[in-house]
Amino acid sequence: MDALYRDATSRKSIDEADLELLQLKELLADNKDIFTPSNEPTSHTEHQMDSGNSRPVAVPPYRLSPQKTEPLKVEIEKMLAGEIIEPCTSPRSSPVVLAPKERRRDKSMH
Repeated sequence: MDALYRDATSRKSIDEADLELLQLKELLADNKDIFTPSNEPTSHTEHQMDSGNSRPVAVPPYRLSPQKTEPLKVEIEKMLAGEIIEPCTSPRSSPVVLAPKERRRDKSMH
């Protein structure tokens, strides 16, 4: 990480986006022990929400075209198989929103 920092700071002009990317990479490197590799499940955290006596909010799912439904099913199956998510019978629900991947200027940043 030090070499990356020296390289970025030795240039005459550091683009603000380059500096932000450098800071992000440094932050991730400093905290790599809190991330699991790939999509492996983690036992470190289980989320539970106590909403007290509030009424559950339930929003019905949005309609999706068959072209969007199939990739969504594939992703859900992968997350279920990897124990990233689990089936739920809660009265609360929110629809899935599919967003296209942001196109990157520099393909090597993936």
